Amino acid sequence: IRWTMEETTAYRRADVAYPEPRKLFLKAIQETLPVYEGKFRLQRDVQLGMMEELKPLVSRAGELVLRGSLIYQACEDRVCYCPERALLEWKAKVLEFDRPRAGESLRQL
Repeated sequence: IRWTMEETTAYRRADVAYPEPRKLFLKAIQETLPVYEGKFRLQRDVQLGMMEELKPLVSRAGELVLRGSLIYQACEDRVCYCPERALLEWKAKVLEFDRPRAGESLRQL
């Protein structure tokens, strides 16, 4: 299994945090492979850049779209299927900083 994301200077992505796999010996190919079973979670932090770097990637609707893909191979007891690629997409609303200073009544001394 492999999770990739588009390369860009507008954001940095950390390495993927994979769960601990179970080791499975496959007699047919005489190899031990890492296996993930059932439900599991992959995690990755993304650090957005400055607004000047993000602006070219933000749509007119104010959305930033992060794209990537997940490549995986599913197997059963006797059959391993061809690897698959799933396209991934995350949308985030990007807002400008609220730069006006708070009113006098809201400021703390």
